[in-house]
Amino acid sequence: MMRIIKLYSPEGDGGGEGPKKKDTKPKGYKPTTAVQRKDWNNFLDAMQKDGVAGSKDLDKTDQNAGASYLEKYRKENPNTTVNADMIQNVQYEHQQLRSGESFAGMSPEQTRILRKQLSSDYVKRETSEPGTPLNSGMSRQYYPEFKKGDKNYGTDVESYMKDFSTLPVSDSTGKTKEVVKEDPKKEGPES
Repeated sequence: MMRIIKLYSPEGDGGGEGPKKKDTKPKGYKPTTAVQRKDWNNFLDAMQKDGVAGSKDLDKTDQNAGASYLEKYRKENPNTTVNADMIQNVQYEHQQLRSGESFAGMSPEQTRILRKQLSSDYVKRETSEPGTPLNSGMSRQYYPEFKKGDKNYGTDVESYMKDFSTLPVSDSTGKTKEVVKEDPKKEGPES
C-alpha cells in the first residue's frame, strides 16, 4: 500500500503529464537530497503557519518579501539546509517532477511512473522559472512525501522508487535489467 502524504492538492484522478516547459537547468545544478526536500517542506509549513504562504506580497519583487522571510526563517532555524541558492534548484526540480525527462537522478521511466502516482492537479500546477524570486506560487510548492505500509519515506522518492517500483527481468539476450513497474495497489494522497 502506497500513500503520498503531502501534495499541493489532494483532488484529482492521478498524474499524467504537466505543462511542457523548456529545460532550464540552473548553472551548477545538483539534485536536492531527501533532507533538503524535507527542509524545504518544513520551510513552506512555517510560511503557512505564519500566514505568509500564498500572500501576494511575495510577488512584489521590489520589496524582496520572499528573500526577507527566508532570511528570518534561517535565523530562527540555523540547522536548515534551505538557502537562497537552493531556490532555483527547487524551481527546476518542480518543473522536472511535473513535465521533465528525469527527476533528481531518477531514470526517465521512473520519473514517468512516479508522475502517475501524483494527483493530476499537482502535476498540472504551474511552476516558477528557475531564477525567479520566491513568490506566492512557489510558497505552496511542496515536494511529495511517500509512505508504503509501515515505512515512511518522506521526501526520499529515490528510495521509495528503488524499493517498490523496480523488478529484475531478463531481456532477449538473457541479461538482467531493471524494469519499473507501477504499484498495483496505488492509493491516493493522504489528507
